[in-house]
Amino acid sequence: MTTLLFRALQISNVLSFLLATSVNIWGLTRSPNNIVDIFDQNPTYFTPVKIFVLIFWVIWFLSFVTFVFYAQWIEEVTIMEVVGKGVGLLFVMSNVFLYGWVWFW
Repeated sequence: MTTLLFRALQISNVLSFLLATSVNIWGLTRSPNNIVDIFDQNPTYFTPVKIFVLIFWVIWFLSFVTFVFYAQWIEEVTIMEVVGKGVGLLFVMSNVFLYGWVWFW
């Protein structure tokens, strides 16, 4: 992967992360159909306990922050290969899909 393409991937990772984070904050605070309200209105046997959801999202968010703002900016060849070849555009796509899921929910 060329350096220019790799830098574009790094920037798109950061921008997609900020997009997904902003829509999550909007969905939890300002959305007409608040995620928490929908969660409370539709209990099922598969609905997890709220404390589990909280712990999961904290761990998930911290791992995303670590990847976006620390791991992918290390100038190690191994890390560059993982970000460039292993992760590629999958991280960006997952953030875009997360954005769409929260926005259209």
